[in-house]
Amino acid sequence: MLMQLEGISIIVPTYNDIARTRMCLDAIYIASLRLSSAEIAMLEVIVVDDASPQPFRYAGAGIEFVCQRFEVNKGVGTARNAGACLAKHNYLLFIDADVQVAENFLITAFNYLRQNQVKVLQGIGSHVPANGDPTLFHHYMAISWHFFQVKYCRDFLWTLCTIISKPFFFQVGGFAEDYAGSGGEEFELTARLLQADRGAITCAPGLMFFHHYSGVKTRARKLLRRSPRLKETIFNHSAWPLMFQLEAGLRAFFAVCLTLTLLLLLFQPIAAVIAYLVFGCLLFVSDGQLSMAFLRRHSLRLAVASIFFRQIEYMIVLCGILWGKREK
Repeated sequence: MLMQLEGISIIVPTYNDIARTRMCLDAIYIASLRLSSAEIAMLEVIVVDDASPQPFRYAGAGIEFVCQRFEVNKGVGTARNAGACLAKHNYLLFIDADVQVAENFLITAFNYLRQNQVKVLQGIGSHVPANGDPTLFHHYMAISWHFFQVKYCRDFLWTLCTIISKPFFFQVGGFAEDYAGSGGEEFELTARLLQADRGAITCAPGLMFFHHYSGVKTRARKLLRRSPRLKETIFNHSAWPLMFQLEAGLRAFFAVCLTLTLLLLLFQPIAAVIAYLVFGCLLFVSDGQLSMAFLRRHSLRLAVASIFFRQIEYMIVLCGILWGKREK
């Protein structure tokens, strides 16, 4: 029996990011223009301001709007859980402040939820970054995440933009609240979701969003913070797809080989260059579908640069797993 759609509570956690949070809410408003008046009445937006230095304010723009502010910073997991406790509808749409939904997102979500029994309904990130003036790295991130989400949409939860049944969310215990800064909490929640119901996560065609990607330095810091949690959730949990673990291990091996060949530059420069090219080609081929996506979606320059980007990302994750300390 289908669970009746009573409405969707949209929860947006934010911290010191007024401009992008407003763009996120503007996109929600634009998407709501495709809804009927009855459907708009089934929406609410809950912004949880995690003690930003400047309090967040926004005009509701025709949708019921609530803003809860923490007096001290408590973290993104606590902010999302607080928004879920305030929600009055039976579906929770978690959206990060740096995400903008596509114009047909809400109408697609309403139609899908009416017709299907759903516990978790994920959006798919566009291969086009939301950044106003994207660099090569931003394009690399957007295409990489689009490819990953399409391929593993039923095996991983990404908290950027996802809908969760409110009863199921509280059944699995909500978000862990002992995370510092950004990143990693989605992996831990994925493990609990899949323990409760291996087939809980689904995706709907056309449920698209655009993500504003951070730069190289910020990305590196996030990976270092996430890596200790990855050790706990991926390597110590049976919920993760075996094929994903095998593929990730193979690419990590090639990334280590690429890094080691750079040490040869001090002693055998020619051999180092040849070895780097060989292992670079192996990494390119081992991740062939994604590599070709860089060519189709962008350019040969990005496809070549992606080898270096992937090497660096894998090495940061490995360093974090081996030597990183989990932050509270």
